[in-house]
Amino acid sequence: MCAGASVPYGKLPTKEFKELLWKKYESAYERDYLRDFLRNENFKDIEHVLQSIKEIRNFLNGYGGLFFTGSSSPLHLRRGNNIQTFDMNFFKNEMESVEKTIQKEIFDHYRWNDESNDALLKIFNRLFTLFEPKDGIHIFTTNYDNAVETFCTITQSHKPIDGFKLNIRGRILEWENDFSPPDSDAGIDVFLHKLHGSLDWKQQASGKIVKTHEESQPTDPRYQGNSLIYPTLSPKEEESTEPYKSIIERFETFMKTVDVCIVIGYSFRDHLNHSFMEMLDRGKTKLIIISPTSISNLYDNLLEENIPDDKKENFVQSTVFTKNHVSVLGNISRIHCIQKPLDQDTIEAIILDIRRMINDDPSF
Repeated sequence: MCAGASVPYGKLPTKEFKELLWKKYESAYERDYLRDFLRNENFKDIEHVLQSIKEIRNFLNGYGGLFFTGSSSPLHLRRGNNIQTFDMNFFKNEMESVEKTIQKEIFDHYRWNDESNDALLKIFNRLFTLFEPKDGIHIFTTNYDNAVETFCTITQSHKPIDGFKLNIRGRILEWENDFSPPDSDAGIDVFLHKLHGSLDWKQQASGKIVKTHEESQPTDPRYQGNSLIYPTLSPKEEESTEPYKSIIERFETFMKTVDVCIVIGYSFRDHLNHSFMEMLDRGKTKLIIISPTSISNLYDNLLEENIPDDKKENFVQSTVFTKNHVSVLGNISRIHCIQKPLDQDTIEAIILDIRRMINDDPSF
C-alpha cells in the first residue's frame, strides 16, 4: 500500500495548505515577501513556493547573483515609489525568514492530533484487514505525521518496523536501515517506509538520524536539525542521502515483485513513477488508485497522456474507472480508479470497491 492520504485527519493537501497560509498572512504587511510568494498565481501549491525559494537561493549563490552585487555600477530595484540598491544579505535573510516560517507552519499543521484517533481507528482497521498476510503489511508513505505509529500503539496488535533500531547504551532509536521483524514479538508486522521523512526524525551532530517521538522542530542542542524532505518539486536533492536513499531503494525493489498496489491520496508527481510503470509493464498486476482526482492524476502525471476530449466530462463525474495497460511487449495489467474521498463515511463502500477490484478477473 502506498499512502499520501492525511485529509481524513484534518491535514490539507499542499494546494489547500498554501491557501490556508495566505488567509493567515494576507494582512501581515510586515511580511511582504512571504505574502508575495503565497499570493503568486504561478505557484499552485506550497511545493511550488518552496521550490522557487530553493532556485532563488541557487541563483544568488552562483554567477547570477554576481550580476546583482558584483557590478561596478550597482543595480537599483524599484518597489512602488521606493528606489534602492539591491542588498544581497537583506534579501537572503528575507528568503530564509520566509522559508523558516513555512517550515514551522508545516510542523504545526501536519503533526498528529490525538483528536483524530477515532477516525484513524475506523479507517485503518478496515484498510489493514486487506493487508494482513503472514509476511506483514508493507506501507510506503509520503506523510510526515505519526498516524501509522499511533494506530499501532493503540491497537497493540500491530508492530511498526521502520528501519530504526534501539541503541541500548544511548537509549535512543537510531536509523540502521533494519527492517528485520523481532522474532519474539506477537502481532502483525507493519513495515513502514516514510519516503519523505517524519516530523520526529532529527539529525545529531555526528550525522546520525534518530527518532525522538516528538513531532516538533528541535530545541535540544544535541540535534542539528530535522531529517525531513520539505515539499518541493522533483527531483528532491535529499533523496540521494540517507535514510531516504535506502528507503527509496526498498520501494523500487518491492515494486518489482508486487502484484497488487493500492495508492491512496497520492498524485504521482514524484520521480517514483518509473517504479509504478515498471510494475504495470510486467503484466498481470493491478494498480488501484483512491483519490477524488484519481483519474486526472493517472492520465496527467503517471501515464502522461491527455484525457480524450469526449470522455473528460464523464471522467469528472465517474466514481470508479478501469483501464487496461498494455506494455510495448504486449503484457497487460489493470488500472482501477476509485474517485472518492477516503474518510469515515466512505470507507465501507471503498473497501467493497477494493475487494471487487482485487478479485477482478481481467483474463490476462
